[in-house]
Amino acid sequence: MQIHTVKKGDTVFKIARQHSTSPMKIIENNELENPDRLIVGQQLLILTPTRTYTTRGSDNLSRIADRFDVEYDKLLSYNPYLYGKSNIYPGQLLAIKYDTPKYGMGFANGYCYGDTTVDRLSLAMPYVTYVTVGAGERSGDGVNLLFDDRRIIPFAKEKGKKVLLRVYDESSDFNNSYIENLINVLKERGYDGAMIAAYKAMKSTPESYAEFLLLLRKKLMQNDLLLFSEIDANEEYQMQDLCDGYTLAYQKSGLEDIPDFKEGEEKTLRKFAEVGEPAKAYIDIPTLAYMGDEEILIRDAVDLAYTAGQEIKHNDAQKINYFNYNKYRAGRREPVRVAFESLENLKAKLELIGELGFMGISFDIMKVPTEYLMLFESMFSHPKIYSDM
Repeated sequence: MQIHTVKKGDTVFKIARQHSTSPMKIIENNELENPDRLIVGQQLLILTPTRTYTTRGSDNLSRIADRFDVEYDKLLSYNPYLYGKSNIYPGQLLAIKYDTPKYGMGFANGYCYGDTTVDRLSLAMPYVTYVTVGAGERSGDGVNLLFDDRRIIPFAKEKGKKVLLRVYDESSDFNNSYIENLINVLKERGYDGAMIAAYKAMKSTPESYAEFLLLLRKKLMQNDLLLFSEIDANEEYQMQDLCDGYTLAYQKSGLEDIPDFKEGEEKTLRKFAEVGEPAKAYIDIPTLAYMGDEEILIRDAVDLAYTAGQEIKHNDAQKINYFNYNKYRAGRREPVRVAFESLENLKAKLELIGELGFMGISFDIMKVPTEYLMLFESMFSHPKIYSDM
């Protein structure tokens, strides 16, 4: 596995020759919609399979998996663009085998929201163990659903995933009525558990929130349901032992003063590994770029750099990619910096996850770049999480 930074004069074919790999694999693994639109400073993930296969007319994925004694889900994770396509055309180059991942088992929790499409959900299936549906919001002692979750739950469960309902909660008033109503919603909708996001209570009334989690977990366990919680890594909490798992969120690209990687991500993860339970923690992977105070997708930021003719620069200490851009607001030109975390940042973060024994990663399924999934795939093994289709 290598990370290539695009230089002046680079093309996909030139980069492929340099790294002795297939141009199509670079295009597919980095989800390059237009391979001719490379910009200086852009980072590409280079994965070179140790075994490949060129498809023939009578092939299908199940037969290929059987022929090479590779699990069906592993074949999909090596070739993410194939998911949901049992029919393939002759001449496709498939990755059959890569080097054994350096680290052990890694798990992933993918978040879905109202904008998540079936295609993106399908693409993420080979990589995730949990699917968290961000449809819940507390209202009084009840839970409102912000969008129709019925298209997601059966789809994910058919693939063998554990499905959690994320419940956003701004209240600091926790009682038995709310717990019972939450359990009823989970059971009626077919969820396997809850992901509680109560940042306000966690910060303002940590003791009562801890008592609530303790009681909630007890009640959920009685109903064979899981309890996960979200934690802001910029705050100091020691509640991890009250849940079955938790998401540790740390965003830095949007901070006014961006710390170096060692003082930011590394220091934060090492601290949590000491005081918490890393074996229950899923480290949230940022999937957004920041254009001044505006959030945009990372892939849109790269396209913006190309359109504006701006080279992408890299801060080695912060492990941040950035470029300057003239944004127009109300007819006036406003110079802003567009910043997002680099592939080197993710690689270093994944190395810490492996070293410190964290459970894995979490991410927004709709927003995560494909190369992030492939980088995770190259560094960690995954459990077999669904049956052949």
